[in-house]
Amino acid sequence: MPLAASLDRLAQSAVCSVLTCRPNPSHVAFIMDGNRRHAEARRQPALAGHTQGYSRLIQSLEWCLELGVTTVSVYAFSIENYGRGEEEVEGLMHLAEQKFLHMLGEVAVLERRGVRVRVLGDLTLAPPAVRRAAEHVQALTAAHDRVTFNICFSYSASSEMLAAQDAAARHEPCSPASPPFTQGESARTGADRGPGCAREGPCASWRCHLAQAGTPPVDLLVRTSGERRLSDFLQWQSRHAHLFFSPTLWPDFSFWDLAAAVLSWQRAAPHLRETRQVAAARAAAAGAAGAAASAEPAVAVRAEPGVAVSAALPVEDGPLRQASEDGQSCEVESEGGASEVESEAGPGSPLLPWRATATGGVRVAAG
Repeated sequence: MPLAASLDRLAQSAVCSVLTCRPNPSHVAFIMDGNRRHAEARRQPALAGHTQGYSRLIQSLEWCLELGVTTVSVYAFSIENYGRGEEEVEGLMHLAEQKFLHMLGEVAVLERRGVRVRVLGDLTLAPPAVRRAAEHVQALTAAHDRVTFNICFSYSASSEMLAAQDAAARHEPCSPASPPFTQGESARTGADRGPGCAREGPCASWRCHLAQAGTPPVDLLVRTSGERRLSDFLQWQSRHAHLFFSPTLWPDFSFWDLAAAVLSWQRAAPHLRETRQVAAARAAAAGAAGAAASAEPAVAVRAEPGVAVSAALPVEDGPLRQASEDGQSCEVESEGGASEVESEAGPGSPLLPWRATATGGVRVAAG
């Protein structure tokens, strides 16, 4: 090993020792941006930048393990990326298949480090060969329980949340929980599940049906290339995360860039901890209000046949399921305030009992 590389490695070990003297983030997420610009700057094809970006991904995972991070999530391929040029998408699908197969060849290393690989997203949109490779690597690492490596592929947060809301409306069983965690601040605050979740059997909490249900929320989210947006990535899981925007293109991302991000998180950790505690207290209060409201009879809205009726339904968090007596139903979402809902009172339904239930146990009333 050249002298410069040896000195750099020694310096990295020293910095790791310093950083691990204080609490480190348990869950680190990466938006790996800048692969194409990196290739364009070197007059290389775009696929060359993505290939170099994969090498940087593996290095970054190793650095996170050295820092004691127990969950790493990466934005590998967005659903929107299918809209890119046909040649580039085909190249990316072929590269994804190759890299999943490469992981299969490194299963012994993943087992030694206890790394569980999860591929999160709508894999039905990907070619069959990519699906098979992704499912195989997940199956072979499913028993590993020290570190979780989430590869968000064919993914978008909006699609994830809509699918979770649909599953909750159908009262499907919760998503499988990830292995238990013992390090980091988010591990001490518990996994990210909905209030009242029993962890087994039918569940109406949409948070329990998210792809990452059961894992700690994101502590630190890093985006490279200077862009300052989340691009529909882990929006719910990152609601209390520390956001770090690095000007470095992803293939050039170094240990020192990661160390700067972790140090920034450590400085912000007291405020983040306070924010989560306040949010947890509000969720507990909302859950108590929901439990009290669940014992009350449903609110009925009376209307003449064929006449439109409306009800103002205050919703604080999550989707609202509304069903009428004749079996018709609709979904309503609100981030706060009142959601205006209108329905036609058809023949034979002069009395529409709007049964309003809000995910998270928030009390709902119609008037």
